[in-house]
Amino acid sequence: MISSLDVEEKKPKSPLSPEVLDRAIVFLLYGIVVLVPLALFPWTLDQALAIKYLIFKVGTLLAVALLACRVVLYGVKLRISGLEWPLGLFILFILISTGSSVHGPTSLEGAFQRYDGLYSYLIYFALFFLAAQYLADDERRETFLKLFVLSASIVSSYGILQLFGIDPTPWGYIAFDTSRSFSTFGNPVLLGAYLSITFFIALGLFYNSKQSIEKIAYSVATTLLAVCVVLTMGRALWAAVLAGLLIFTVLRVKALTKSRVTWRVAVGPVLLALAAVVPATLIVGIPVLSSRVASMAETSGSLGNRLSMWRSALAMISDRPFLGYGPDSIGLVFPRYEAAELARIAPIDIQTNVHNAFLQIAATTGVPALLSFLLILTIFVFKSLRKIRSEGNASPILVGLFAGTVAFVIQSATGITGIATSTYLWLGMGALSASWSEERLTIKPPPVFMRYIAVAVIVCSLLVGLNSAVKPFLSDIALGQARLAERAGRFEEAKVLYKSAISHNRDDVKAYRELGIALADAGHLSKDHATWSKGIALLVEASRLSPSDQETQMFLGQAYLYGARAFDARHYYIAERYLKKAVSMRPFSYAANTMLAVAYIEIGRKDRARDSLGIALSINPNDPQAHYYLGRYHEEAGSTESAMLEYRAALALDGKYERAKIAYERLARNER
Repeated sequence: MISSLDVEEKKPKSPLSPEVLDRAIVFLLYGIVVLVPLALFPWTLDQALAIKYLIFKVGTLLAVALLACRVVLYGVKLRISGLEWPLGLFILFILISTGSSVHGPTSLEGAFQRYDGLYSYLIYFALFFLAAQYLADDERRETFLKLFVLSASIVSSYGILQLFGIDPTPWGYIAFDTSRSFSTFGNPVLLGAYLSITFFIALGLFYNSKQSIEKIAYSVATTLLAVCVVLTMGRALWAAVLAGLLIFTVLRVKALTKSRVTWRVAVGPVLLALAAVVPATLIVGIPVLSSRVASMAETSGSLGNRLSMWRSALAMISDRPFLGYGPDSIGLVFPRYEAAELARIAPIDIQTNVHNAFLQIAATTGVPALLSFLLILTIFVFKSLRKIRSEGNASPILVGLFAGTVAFVIQSATGITGIATSTYLWLGMGALSASWSEERLTIKPPPVFMRYIAVAVIVCSLLVGLNSAVKPFLSDIALGQARLAERAGRFEEAKVLYKSAISHNRDDVKAYRELGIALADAGHLSKDHATWSKGIALLVEASRLSPSDQETQMFLGQAYLYGARAFDARHYYIAERYLKKAVSMRPFSYAANTMLAVAYIEIGRKDRARDSLGIALSINPNDPQAHYYLGRYHEEAGSTESAMLEYRAALALDGKYERAKIAYERLARNER
């Protein structure tokens, strides 16, 4: 751990001793590892991740501020792990990429429901550094990991109960169907990433325990985590856990003398993990589990989707290989490279990740950043193995930490990364690095008269940082409540809440966009030009804040379609301009292509309308509006029979589609 300097006879008068500061930092590390996985906040749009991101930001800011105070008041002897210089290189590339980002605010805070921007990277590095400094003591590291497993056991228990229909959280948004455990993470893939490292920590603690009561406790914890691993239905996670089990077993066997190697050591971990399959199978059923296992060998389905996604990501990287597009900018750029088959799977959703941590880093921060990250992993693996092999009887805890970090990296090759999961990788790496780090760098405190000035600067910076950390969270709360109020028909209340979201975060494009389209829609329905104009102004501001945002351009086009219908037909030409831009940003957007076809029909460009509708229906053949406008095209082209077929298709998809009903009945009367 960090130690204070003994070189000074006079120390500043302060109620805070170095020991108190050190204990406070360790307490924060303990709190982060326990509280963050359990945190939920039902009043935000992102109920699982927004609160986790906030706690990470606040906890890390406090810990860094305390360490800075310790440095200026007492000085320190820092531990060096050998990973500092590649980490510094990685940070440098990320900073450069952020400076050249296609959208600065996104690259700073991260995308919605991911939060993997520059601030998150700084959190990763800060927590890695703090873990490497303060978890060198075996007892303290073990306490940290015990708390890790305690929290993971509660998370796993919750995930298991969900499969029995027991879930007290009023989820407003669930990423997957409820046949998969997602616990407090809101997403089974994110939960699986978290379990990939915590399972092996639990396994290491189990083998390290000496007393019977401890063995029972850790066997229960390990079993809970293993069952939840199965219930996430994550195939990449299963493969990663099996690989981790192999690594754990091999390292344990090699670390022991032949006389101490028993069948329990050799196959015990695998048997313990496989035993979890039995209760998991009873919960979900043999057909469901067996079909999921069989699908691992299929090249279609999710594997095929990922291959298409990776091809698109490679095209992105080839266009901007050195700097990338900026941290967490995938959602702004990927739509331009999206393959048609991906758009068919999720015609409304826009991908914010490419389901491969390495391609994600290369696409967002550049190939040099990826190489520096790979260098970090390489040095980490080399030093970890050397540490484990150097001990006569390698600690099962260290072996478990190593196997867990490897399993995490393996599953991330096809999974999702972000603040909710990647932080645990860096904490795990920091805890393991602490075992071989050495005190090599001495930092002396500044002169006495400078110390309190420095502390004042640290405190002021902390207050500014905390204010900046909380505001996006408050904006998210207001935005979530605004959506709920709008859905309930309380439009005036929704407007106030949208404005509150904007006041908390002036860069919140979502709030500008959603309030803008709501006002534009309300204005065109009530024929209130002033209200419609306010909506347009908000959408224009959203476009200014994020010119690369495809949805904002599409909503602007939609708002001008509203204006053309209600006020002035010349707005169709403005709508065409914005919708063409939206289509150029996402060529296979069925919604943007359909709206562009509407503009084309109204301004007399019928052939272009037909082409846009063809693209829209190839992506989403169940869109009633596209069928209606294709009917309009055929009717104006003189093909009554084809028009009636399209109107009938629109009505089959939406029986209350009044315009399609009127058009169909009109043609039917004429046919008689």
